[in-house]
Amino acid sequence: MREITVGLLGCGNVGGGFWQLIIGARHHLAAHKNLSVDIRHILVRDVNRPRSVAVPRSHLTTDPWRILEDPEVDVVVEAMGGFEPARTYLLEALRRGKHVVTANKVVMARAWDELHEAAQASGACLFYEAAAGAVIPVIRSLPGLSVAPVRAVYGILNGTSNYILTRMAEGLSQADALAEAQRLGYAEPDPSDDLDGRDAAYKIALLAALAFDWSPDLDGIEMKGIRNVSTEDILAAQEAGFDLRHVARAERDESGQVKVSVAPVELPPGHPLYGIRGVENAVVIESDVFGAVTLKGAGAGPGPTATALLGDVCRVVDRLVWAEPSPAVSPAGAAADVAAGAAAAASAAARWRGESR
Repeated sequence: MREITVGLLGCGNVGGGFWQLIIGARHHLAAHKNLSVDIRHILVRDVNRPRSVAVPRSHLTTDPWRILEDPEVDVVVEAMGGFEPARTYLLEALRRGKHVVTANKVVMARAWDELHEAAQASGACLFYEAAAGAVIPVIRSLPGLSVAPVRAVYGILNGTSNYILTRMAEGLSQADALAEAQRLGYAEPDPSDDLDGRDAAYKIALLAALAFDWSPDLDGIEMKGIRNVSTEDILAAQEAGFDLRHVARAERDESGQVKVSVAPVELPPGHPLYGIRGVENAVVIESDVFGAVTLKGAGAGPGPTATALLGDVCRVVDRLVWAEPSPAVSPAGAAADVAAGAAAAASAAARWRGESR
């Protein structure tokens, strides 16, 4: 039996969903993957807070060092969200040679270069399938497809905005559709990232980085959300035979420049994104060599996201079985990196615990 020990950062909707999936899939993992996954520690802000999942109190901690310094923790799974302190914790984990699996599109988009450099320096795995498209295997697929020149990558990448547009097409106002999405757990209490297009921008930045070897430049993304889209706009598009969807797009122009945009778009029948409803996501990868590949599926919710996280944990296990020697790292340099990272992580932990919920 292959065994791997996990330290989990965060126990909200996604972290709690990951815990439930591990507990529910134990027999399946043992029978079909010959794998046992042990979640040793779970970082939370408050161990006394009521939770929707039954997690043993002994697993909970407010101290990130329980995870970062435990030599038996093989993989750090991050489900906190936000930029800091998640970035600091992930960098510290990678510097210490721990493998990282994350669902955090904000950290991956804004700290792409430094996270990959830290992983390369330590030889640790850095996997982030859950950060864009949840259970849709687009991040896993892109490196293989991009061996041929990719012309464009585009898709519906935000399940919340897609759900809102779907319900508006059925006659609801945007305010009512948003309230419904929040009741169902599809939208956060503060839905700004979804309505203004930032969530989709983070995700398309990751896909562009993989497709075009592009260092994410969030300031260079042309971004327009759905906040100003009215029910009348959607119904008028429908009457004209179009489907109004929020589309994120990255393409390389004739000069070689990568252009990235997020905006509401009217799609004609026959378009690969036409008819994508509810929280479903879809991604299209186009190339002059292989034509177009479309991937679609559930793009929101704790279940799909937790499944993608567990899939990446299994990828870490497979990588360890076939592991190659890690690149050489200067012991003195590594010690200095760990010492600097420790101070940063301590500061980040203090700030995070002091933040309001």
